[in-house]
Amino acid sequence: MADPRWNMREYHRTKEDNVLLGLVSQDEAPVQEQEGGVIGGGPPTIGDLPSASQELSAEGTTVPDMDEIFVFPGSCSSCSRPLDTKMKRVVIPYFKEIIIMSTNCEACGYRDNEVKSSGAMSERGKRITLKVEDTDDLSRDILKSDTCGLSIPEIDLVLSAGTLGGRFTTIEGILDQVYDELSGKLFSSGDAATKEENATFEDFLSRLKDVKAGNRPFTLILDDPLSNSYLQNLYAPDPDPNMVIELYDRTKEQDDDLGISDMKLEGYEQDEGDEIPAGHSLETLKEEPEAEPLS
Repeated sequence: MADPRWNMREYHRTKEDNVLLGLVSQDEAPVQEQEGGVIGGGPPTIGDLPSASQELSAEGTTVPDMDEIFVFPGSCSSCSRPLDTKMKRVVIPYFKEIIIMSTNCEACGYRDNEVKSSGAMSERGKRITLKVEDTDDLSRDILKSDTCGLSIPEIDLVLSAGTLGGRFTTIEGILDQVYDELSGKLFSSGDAATKEENATFEDFLSRLKDVKAGNRPFTLILDDPLSNSYLQNLYAPDPDPNMVIELYDRTKEQDDDLGISDMKLEGYEQDEGDEIPAGHSLETLKEEPEAEPLS
């Protein structure tokens, strides 16, 4: 449903742009750093996060506080003024631990929220198919990672990976976000679209509105090659009769797009293309002096 004659591109303002707009003064530093972290006993910073070795003591009694909110300083990507980004760890039952990050600039009003999955990378992708039959299904929790695609075949809705970024909300909530984004695009197109194109798009929005209101059943499909997405099972720990979860092997193209093919997990100390002669190891090669050139 893309308009070939409509295009929007966002970019980060430079410091010169912010000075010209009056958001910051010429002498104001873009980032104000404090030595020694947060002063005055404020919230913990990112440096205070427990490492994997610190989570449990030798007696196995030290457990991190999952309700604790961590704060670390930074600068706003829009106006360059100092701000705090808050981070909280949340455990989703029958899934995994996730990290929710929130940024809010009081100076210019910029806001950003991110959801990241923690833990090791899954070896296989996951496809979740849910038959949504009533309004109760719309209240299910959903975690859509930034690598997950979303589709509803009944109304020809297809969101590619990266659209909307990472979101942890309900099915109704994510459909509301999709509707707000697309409806704003319709009103922004103006005369760029023909009457026929606008009529087709308005019909699509009408069907999307019926879906998010629960007026018609539909099929929701999440396809995540990294298996970092989640749909709430209302019958957990028993299987959900309306949900099908499929695991699949990623294709080479998916590994290339995700950057997995370029990851070098073994032998990265040695440059590519270098070969170690037989009977030698990397350590012995480092110890052997180089031969002097012949005069």
